Amino acid sequence: MNTINQRDDVTGAARESAGAPWRSAMRTKLMSLLAAGALLAFPSASLAGDWETRGEASVRYDNVNESSQMSKFNEYRDIKDGATASASVTAEKDSVFHIGFTADDIGRRTQEFGLSGGKYGEWEVGLNYDATPHNFYEGAQTIFNNPSDGVYTVDDSIQAAIQAANTAPIKAGAPDKAIKAMAAQTHPIDLELDRKTTEANVFFNITPNIRFSADVSQEKREGARPWSNYYSFGFIRETEEPIDYTSTIMNGRIGYQDEDYKLMFNYQTSSFSNAIDTARYDNPWVASTSAVGGNLSPAAEYVLVPDNSAMQYSLSGAANLPMNGRLTGLWSVGQHKQTDPFILAGTANPLVKQAALSRDNLDGKADVQNRDFVLSFAPVELLDVKVRYNYYHYDNKTEMVDWYQYATADRSTSAGVRRNLPLSFEYTTWAGDLGLNLMQGFKLGLTYEQITNNRVHREIDSSKDTNYRLSASYRPTGDMGWVFVKASYKMSQRRGDHYVDITEEEGYGTIASGKVTEGNATVAQLPMLQKYDIGDKDRGEINLLAKLDPTDDLSATLTYLNANEDYKVMDRHIPTNTERPAFNGYPALECADCLYGLTSNKMSTYGLSVDWMINSMVALNAMYNYEKYSYTQSSRRSNAATASPYTGITPFEKMDWSVDGEDTVSVYGLGVSGGVDAISYSLDYSFSDGKGSHRIYGPFLAIGAGIAAGKDGTALDTSYLTEITNKLTTVNAKADYNITKAFSLGLEYLYEKFEIVDWALDEVNVYNPSGATTGTAAVNGNLLLGVTNNSYDVSVVSAVAKVKF
Repeated sequence: MNTINQRDDVTGAARESAGAPWRSAMRTKLMSLLAAGALLAFPSASLAGDWETRGEASVRYDNVNESSQMSKFNEYRDIKDGATASASVTAEKDSVFHIGFTADDIGRRTQEFGLSGGKYGEWEVGLNYDATPHNFYEGAQTIFNNPSDGVYTVDDSIQAAIQAANTAPIKAGAPDKAIKAMAAQTHPIDLELDRKTTEANVFFNITPNIRFSADVSQEKREGARPWSNYYSFGFIRETEEPIDYTSTIMNGRIGYQDEDYKLMFNYQTSSFSNAIDTARYDNPWVASTSAVGGNLSPAAEYVLVPDNSAMQYSLSGAANLPMNGRLTGLWSVGQHKQTDPFILAGTANPLVKQAALSRDNLDGKADVQNRDFVLSFAPVELLDVKVRYNYYHYDNKTEMVDWYQYATADRSTSAGVRRNLPLSFEYTTWAGDLGLNLMQGFKLGLTYEQITNNRVHREIDSSKDTNYRLSASYRPTGDMGWVFVKASYKMSQRRGDHYVDITEEEGYGTIASGKVTEGNATVAQLPMLQKYDIGDKDRGEINLLAKLDPTDDLSATLTYLNANEDYKVMDRHIPTNTERPAFNGYPALECADCLYGLTSNKMSTYGLSVDWMINSMVALNAMYNYEKYSYTQSSRRSNAATASPYTGITPFEKMDWSVDGEDTVSVYGLGVSGGVDAISYSLDYSFSDGKGSHRIYGPFLAIGAGIAAGKDGTALDTSYLTEITNKLTTVNAKADYNITKAFSLGLEYLYEKFEIVDWALDEVNVYNPSGATTGTAAVNGNLLLGVTNNSYDVSVVSAVAKVKF
């Protein structure tokens, strides 16, 4: 395992100078070697003699007409002006040996290739390659240069001009005119990734009942994506993150199977390697370190995604039992590792001026274990019984380390101790399913499930999810057999034990530098903040399905789902003074019923789909689906200057604000297809309409002096919270004319229109001011990449020629 994370001997500088041609040549060479190996795997005797060959090849030419930039339209595809080709060839000998090759989207960023061959029922080898782009935005602008991997610089002349634009030494409240100076110096960059995956696989039947199989895949991800970096308080700048990832997964399996038994052993190993360890960004506000003042850092440096690896052994099996019974099971053990280097003292850190660290890296380790068993019986025709058990244990072995300083504010530290607390957890599930196959097509199902969650170093040590499900289905006999209905109701409940301070037993607190003691002062928690994964909640869910098939040519399906989640405090022990401890002279405020965060969540959907084969020339399909999601969030009370708890005030009024959010999505679809003689055709239309809205409420009580504007005693301005909308219209038409049995011509048309309105993202420019420009109240603006909402209106006309042989 020690060799998994080793990188090749090519340095970052060498990779940069060699560039894409070097990488492409290496991949081409690898593909050629693997393809040759796959072909050589065939015994020479099998290649002799008569082979029956069949295949298809096509050439298509696309003409694209767009009214805006194409990044959203081509987010995960590569449709552009020009030609591309596809082909597939299969050869067989005596219905025993076979070999095949496929290629699709040749020359595009989405191209795929596949090669396989073998002897039916005995052995097979395969090789596959596919590529997927991820386009973020076209036309992004930045002032940063990228001279080498992970290094981003700003020209000295630009830094000097920005510094000179300020009327005072650089400090956290620098005027907006300095940002304008930066915005004038931008140049375009590409924000896109390419994901290229190569996979090889093989299987071999050692005996009629014993099979060995193996596969290996490697994904290479290269490019850049948008993110933001941070120099000091308020100095957030959107930049690019360099991406150079390599992920490798290998599997090996050997198993035995006959009519009654199945047993398989599997070994899997995976590794992830990031060729760029850190990213360093010049601070454009600083021309020289001597000019640094206040809380400003001369640069920002970040540790990027760390290398990691994993391995797993598993044993799975199944056995047929008496009374129509079957037992299936899985047992697996594994380990996860992560090597995460820290930025050491002496380098520019975005948050603190570091002294020596306790260690220079974090070696993360975790052992995982999974057990999964299902036992089912059908002793009589009217009864089905199933028992399920699952156990998953994640044991975090990462070493706990005492850190003798911690960040209290930007570029400032405090002498004291903080200790990392590795999170471990285990889930245990017991469930039982009872099915009753009653007379006249009526079936009844009952399910009971209990999931116990035990955690180490979380606020809730243990919680239990209890789920009940009742389902019924009915298909009449006789003439009404074309009707099928099914309904189910599920009720879930999660309850946790008392709220604990995760730090007490580990000595996690503030102590003098250099001392190690157990049971120190603890860090306050927020027990009333609703956390979706551990919070108490009730959930109810209704599912309805109706399927109608009155004739062989006509069918319709109706669906309905309604779910409601209600978060609760219930009987959990809550420490006193949970809303706000005493702070800066304000007294502690108790509010044991002031749950905040996400307090309720609702979902409802319904849909209808119809398929109708009118005749051999015309087939119709139509669909409609509606989804609605609504939720409520609340804040906790901010610094309210009052000498006593909130006596006589309702829980709602104890919050600064509450938000009701609602998202809806409506999808319509209509299609027609068929053919006449040598002509076949299809036409599909779909329209999706999504909307999001927010309604904000607040008591804004004038309960004391010194209350910040917008908190109490003032109205909250919600005029900018307009409705968020996105709409997608798609038309897809195809027509093919078979000139001969072997040759056809086709014409295709694709139209897409995407419209998005989002008050949080609209009109985002490279320079975006955010406040005053002078005086002590000066507020920084933002220097962004200019990535705005990506609405588009694109049509594509394609001509396709196909030949079969």
